[in-house]
Amino acid sequence: MPKTSRKNVLLVCGGKSPEHKVSLISCLSVYRALDREKYTPVVAGIDWDGVWHYYGDKEFLENSTDPNEVALAPKAPVCFPMSTADGPALAFPDGKRKPVHFDIAFPVLHGANGEDGTIQGLFEMLAVPYVGCDVDSSANCMDKERAKVLASALLDIPVAPFYAFGPDETVPADELQKDLGLPLFVKPARTGSSVGVVCVKKIEELDDALAEAFKFDDKVLVEKAILHAREIECAVLEMPDGGVFVADPGEVIPTKGFYDYKAKYLDDKGAKLQVPAKLTKSAKAMIREAAAMVFDALGCGGMARVDFFYLDPKKGAEKEGIVLNEVNTIPGFTSISLYPKMMENSGMAYPQLIDTLLEMAVVRFQKKQSLSLGN
Repeated sequence: MPKTSRKNVLLVCGGKSPEHKVSLISCLSVYRALDREKYTPVVAGIDWDGVWHYYGDKEFLENSTDPNEVALAPKAPVCFPMSTADGPALAFPDGKRKPVHFDIAFPVLHGANGEDGTIQGLFEMLAVPYVGCDVDSSANCMDKERAKVLASALLDIPVAPFYAFGPDETVPADELQKDLGLPLFVKPARTGSSVGVVCVKKIEELDDALAEAFKFDDKVLVEKAILHAREIECAVLEMPDGGVFVADPGEVIPTKGFYDYKAKYLDDKGAKLQVPAKLTKSAKAMIREAAAMVFDALGCGGMARVDFFYLDPKKGAEKEGIVLNEVNTIPGFTSISLYPKMMENSGMAYPQLIDTLLEMAVVRFQKKQSLSLGN
C-alpha cells in the first residue's frame, strides 16, 4: 500500500486519572500493534496536570516494563487538539511546528476524562472518527449506578443490590448491614480498574472504606457482595457488517482476596486469568447472549468488556444464573489484560482487533455524517 494512503491515528494516553499508568502501558501495546502499512501513529500523552504532549511516531515511555514507575518521556513539546481548514490536528502553542493532522482518534484512556464521555465529546466537536463508545454510552457505562439501573430496567438482568451516597449524606451503617449483609463492597461510582474499591468484612470498617472511595469520586456505591459466584468477563466487539462479535468468556480467579487494582496490574500472582473460562456450553451461551444484550441496550459501540458474576451451583449457589457487575467501554489493553486475551482465544489476533476497531470508527463516523443537521 502506498505511503500516501496511510491514515494518521491519534493515540491519546495518560490523563488526570488514577488509572494514568495503566493507560500508558495499554497505549504502548496498541502503538506497537498498529499495522504500519495502513496507519501512522501520532501519539499524544496527557500528563498528570492535564497538559497534552506530542510524541508522534516514536516510543513515548520511560520504565515501560515497570507498572509502578512507568511514565511519559520528558521534554516532549506541548500540543493541543483543534479543528483546522484541513481537518483535525495537533497544534503547537510555541508556533515553531506545523500542525500535525490526524484521521482517526483512538483514546487509550482509562477512567475519568477518557472513559466517561468527556474526550468523546471533544472528538465529536473536532468531527473526527474515534474508536469506542459515543458520548452517551460512555457516560452511562462509566457511572456504575446508572449502568446497573438501565440494564436491570431495560433487560431485567439482575444486579447486585446497592445504595448510592454523596459525600454529605448520612450512611446508615446498621441499616446497610441489615439490608445487604456482610461482606459489602464500597466503590467509587465512576472509576475503573478497581481504584478505590474496598471490601468491608466488618461494619466497623465501613467509615474508612467510604473515606477511601470518596477520594476518587463524589458518588459512592455500597454494594452487596455476591457469594458463591465466579467472576466472568466477556469481550464484545462491534463488527463492520452491523453485528457484534462476542468472544468466549474468561474468568478471573483471585488468589488474594478480590480482584483489586494491585492484582490487576502490579502483582502478577494476584489472580489467575482463565481464558477461556471453564464453563458448560449452555453457561457460555447464556453469558455471551447477555453480554451482547447489555452492549446493545446501553448503546455501546466499538468495544466493551461486560463483567458478570456467574452463580455456580458447584460453588454453593442455590441455582445457576448471572448478575451484571459492570461495563467497561475502554478495557485494559496491556499484555496481561483479559479483553485482548479473550479476543485472541476466539480467533482474533491483537493486530486484527486494533484494525477492526479503527475500521468501525470510520464506519460509524460516515453513518453519522450522512444524517441531516437541518442546515
